[in-house]
Amino acid sequence: MLSDVLDQLEDLGIRVRLCISDMAFTNQGVFRRFGISEHMPFLLRYGRKIYFIYDICHLVKLIRTHMQRKKGFRFDGGLGLWHRVKKAYALIRAQKTGK
Repeated sequence: MLSDVLDQLEDLGIRVRLCISDMAFTNQGVFRRFGISEHMPFLLRYGRKIYFIYDICHLVKLIRTHMQRKKGFRFDGGLGLWHRVKKAYALIRAQKTGK
């Protein structure tokens, strides 16, 4: 289906350079079908590269939701907890506003 959309856009003269998606399972499948990976984040089509990336804002939202529901996550020997993020945000905001 994505191939059809890209072809139709190309026929209209629209030169797609970037495809952005959330990390839904079906979208991850599309990345795999096109051979998109961390080492090759683009598709060669129409004589040019079309890059594929995940929606960063959506990724941040997923991390936040996971931290709220799962009581954090472990990384590099540390533990990410939502209340720590909120505390850091409050400290930064207070420094900026002087309160």
